[in-house]
Amino acid sequence: MAFNEGFNFRATLAYVTDPSDTQFVDGLVTYPQTANGVTFGWGVANLQVRDRNAGVDARLAGHHRIDTTLVTQFQVDLPAAGDYILRWAMGDNSYPGGPMYYRLFDNTTVLYTSSGYSGAGVSTASSDRWIDATGVERTSAADWVSNNASATFTFATTTLFFEIAHASASPQSTPIGHLQIVLVEDTLMGQMVY
Repeated sequence: MAFNEGFNFRATLAYVTDPSDTQFVDGLVTYPQTANGVTFGWGVANLQVRDRNAGVDARLAGHHRIDTTLVTQFQVDLPAAGDYILRWAMGDNSYPGGPMYYRLFDNTTVLYTSSGYSGAGVSTASSDRWIDATGVERTSAADWVSNNASATFTFATTTLFFEIAHASASPQSTPIGHLQIVLVEDTLMGQMVY
């Protein structure tokens, strides 16, 4: 069974055209949303949603963010337990991002925590910079598109949560532009590995 689904976080569906393996996420609608046979959505509906730059790759054209003391999770129902390759883009076309706090969960088990999650958090140095799934800051949208690196995670359940938060009442944000989730297929069965 193949599963290759990307989620593009912005304010308006028609702002850009999403690539065929990705889809728009409406930040004003909570879980569950279902599109292309995938069920997903945010835990709260009061996110900040932005369209930023229609001239860059559609995956980075906007973002959703949380910039209060709230914590919320983006949930995706996976088709099966197993190994998944993930890519993400944390950042903003127009402003520096951060301090950012984000984590990946297999249901209740933490699989990844951003640098400084309980301390200073991670920030981008300026606008149009994106942190990838390995924690590397990419220096432009074009750099993220060409060089972003993936990370592989093993899920024992079919519930993926990507949590964004921030730990201060001062103006800060944790913006996410894109999340891609690809099931690693079993090569012994003659299936393709993405």
